[in-house]
Amino acid sequence: MTQVFSLAHLTDAHICSQQVIKLRELLSKRMYAFLSWHLGRRSHKHSSQVLDLLTREIRCLQADHTAITGDLIHMSLPSEYHQAKQWLAGLATDSSQVTAVPGNHDLYVSNLGKRALSPWAEYMVSDKDVDPFGKIRFPLLRLRPPVALIGLNTACFSPPCFAYGLLGGHQLQGLHEILARLKDSDLFKILLLHHPPYSGITSFRKRLLDQKGLGLVLADKPVDLIIHGHDHVFSVSRLPKVNRIPVVGAPAASSIKDHPSRVAGYNLFRLRVGKNFGWCLDVQVRRYSLRDKAFFTDHHIQLLP
Repeated sequence: MTQVFSLAHLTDAHICSQQVIKLRELLSKRMYAFLSWHLGRRSHKHSSQVLDLLTREIRCLQADHTAITGDLIHMSLPSEYHQAKQWLAGLATDSSQVTAVPGNHDLYVSNLGKRALSPWAEYMVSDKDVDPFGKIRFPLLRLRPPVALIGLNTACFSPPCFAYGLLGGHQLQGLHEILARLKDSDLFKILLLHHPPYSGITSFRKRLLDQKGLGLVLADKPVDLIIHGHDHVFSVSRLPKVNRIPVVGAPAASSIKDHPSRVAGYNLFRLRVGKNFGWCLDVQVRRYSLRDKAFFTDHHIQLLP
């Protein structure tokens, strides 16, 4: 029997507060994000109108699930967390149909902990049989047969001009335990994280610091697919030396940068799994047209084990 599962993959919405920002709120690394936005991002890189159009398309698409791999917001301001909550609510009729993990912009300043993510809790908690307390803990696990969604938090504070990520030993151990639990299942395991999982996809200053530790966990107990954001472009590769796991990045959801590879988009996965043939994954890139003011299918590829 063949099972089909569709997954929309969004990332890097960079929702920015339109409210008056207090000076004391900018006395941190937020100042760099504020200047970045007002000296270029708002007018040349990100558009709330494009994000609204994408949201309506996702809602109409009615994919089996939607995954968001971080940087929902831009400056980690209180108002942005609530704006992003409204955006999340507009993607599907039920929060169980949307899974999100944070990016570096979601925890942008040093004094923010996971409590800042509480407005998004219903999209960042594990299934109740995994964590009956419903608290934000990473890694998270959501079972949506034939798929298992495993979410990691790579967000950490980094100095100005850096945007690196970090998992830490606790998350790596948790990932090891989750994969051990799923080892004998027939579920297709998808790993969600914001930062790319290995060097070569992104720059040195934006890398995942403990990518080697992640590779060691996955070498012992692999997943079937890794999806990420952070670089604002569509990319597809294989995790080097580690079971050749497919790694797919998505465009920024709200980008209006006038470059074919940098304009807004999202990925649509259609997974077919069966006992006789294993699995087959069709990846469709939906891209925004600056000319037509609409999304279109840019291209698609097929991935096999």
